Amino acid sequence: MDKEKLTVLEIPYDATVYAPGPRELDLYRAENVYDTAGLPVELAVIRYDHEDYPADTDTFESQIALGRVISDCASAAFLRGDRVLMTGGNCGPAVALAGAMRRAFPDRRIGLIWLDAHGDLNTPETSVSGMIGGMPFGVCWDNSLPQWQEAVGLVPPLRQEDCLLSDGRNLDPPEIEMLRNSDVNYLDTSQLKDTERFAETVKRIASQTDMLYLHIDADILDGVYVPDHKTIEFNGPDMDDVKRTIDIVMQTGKVRAYAVVSVYFPNGKPGKETSARSGLELVRQGLQGWRV
Repeated sequence: MDKEKLTVLEIPYDATVYAPGPRELDLYRAENVYDTAGLPVELAVIRYDHEDYPADTDTFESQIALGRVISDCASAAFLRGDRVLMTGGNCGPAVALAGAMRRAFPDRRIGLIWLDAHGDLNTPETSVSGMIGGMPFGVCWDNSLPQWQEAVGLVPPLRQEDCLLSDGRNLDPPEIEMLRNSDVNYLDTSQLKDTERFAETVKRIASQTDMLYLHIDADILDGVYVPDHKTIEFNGPDMDDVKRTIDIVMQTGKVRAYAVVSVYFPNGKPGKETSARSGLELVRQGLQGWRV
């Protein structure tokens, strides 16, 4: 086997619409943050044939097309023995990264730790906005969108009891009902800040799984840290709270995939530099936990 590397999947899209920047990915490279883990870095800038889809529309078809490219690239990296970091994009590609883990490790039990101000649990039937980025956490463990799962290799989906949603301070009523009717673990904002409670839950999930995927939507941070976020939420965890949760998950020694997404939005709102710096801190914190 080749020497272990860090494969970085950079996704230069706002959802599935090409958004080249300047953006947080440029800052990450300028600050050499990918070197933090002390591993050789292989950078893969993800591209798909987005010209085949409406230029300003995020659709299931475009998510699947983008997801196939991500899944192919990430599964090859896992099979080489690499760790995988995903940056850029929104939460949609998480389904593909989970699918890549399933493809590379079909007989292994995979856990998912999802840190997000929202549940991302909606389905096409329950979503008011129709926003596909509000569905991927549920797709990782539910069977509501099998065509998406099948396209990226997430078959079967993850076990519900191996998944954790933490924070979720703005949940839609159908999402609350979906959580209640599932075996998914849920810790609200106050429980996330309770280090002992959070660590206990993560330790239990780590003990029953072979590997973990840690996924962070930057909007888990209080809105002052990501002022241009498309789905900004205030009254949330501060940077130290989130860094502490990253450390707890990384200390399990089982994280094979790490993602920091939803940092950049080409929406003209002020505060992009603040958001980019916040993304940089989150990426660096996780990679420090991987340091060799």
